[in-house]
Amino acid sequence: MRKLVAQWQESRQEHEGWLEWLLYRKLSTTSKVLLGIGLTILWLKYAFNLVVMVRFFEVSLAIAMLLGIGWGIKKGYQLLKKVSKKRS
Repeated sequence: MRKLVAQWQESRQEHEGWLEWLLYRKLSTTSKVLLGIGLTILWLKYAFNLVVMVRFFEVSLAIAMLLGIGWGIKKGYQLLKKVSKKRS
């Protein structure tokens, strides 16, 4: 894994993330096809289960809310810090 990360850091483009680099440059066509089949099977298994979909939505919403609260706290702290510097 460390070798892959080192290769990624050396050869990536500015706009490329880890997953994009891995999918485009390192995985063979067979690996990409197998990944696609695996993801399709997972989707077919869970997409029609209403309870799983509702739970997935609830967890996604909770994560989004926590991230939003964290972002708001961070911005509020930065604003208070900026205001306190101006007063000093």
